[in-house]
Amino acid sequence: GVTGVQTCALPIWNYLLTIEESDINDSCEAASMLDLSSPAQYFGSTLSASNSTSIGCSGGLISESRALWYTFLGTGEVVTLSTCSYLTNFNTDVRVFSGSCTEFGCVSNVESDMAVNTCGERSSISFLSVIDAVYYARIGGDSSQQTGNFVMEVNPASPFFEP
Repeated sequence: GVTGVQTCALPIWNYLLTIEESDINDSCEAASMLDLSSPAQYFGSTLSASNSTSIGCSGGLISESRALWYTFLGTGEVVTLSTCSYLTNFNTDVRVFSGSCTEFGCVSNVESDMAVNTCGERSSISFLSVIDAVYYARIGGDSSQQTGNFVMEVNPASPFFEP
């Protein structure tokens, strides 16, 4: 849910523009829920996100960068998270973890043999999920200088995203 919402309404000609301020999903605890029931696109921006640490499966620090977090439940099927869209305008780093925000288990990362990384400086990850297991995905830059806008497609079915 969204907390701390402030609403500002401005009259513009014959229209009313409403701008809502809401919390951003820039921490594991504030992760936004993804729907895996069908292919979907999520638009995000790390430009105003807080820094978070990207950890590799070996437990080592990969990068510290601005990132957004998502959570979802496993389906027992292969799950793919792709930021390969041409609308993604920075070098992305996608990580998937299981467990809880205080005790992560590494599931897949761009160095993993299980991962798919076929779109240059952007990232796409695929892994076999466990039914009803809780997963967390971190979408950030591959370095602290890499921030921007991204389109993440869940289980892409279109060659537009080059899965």
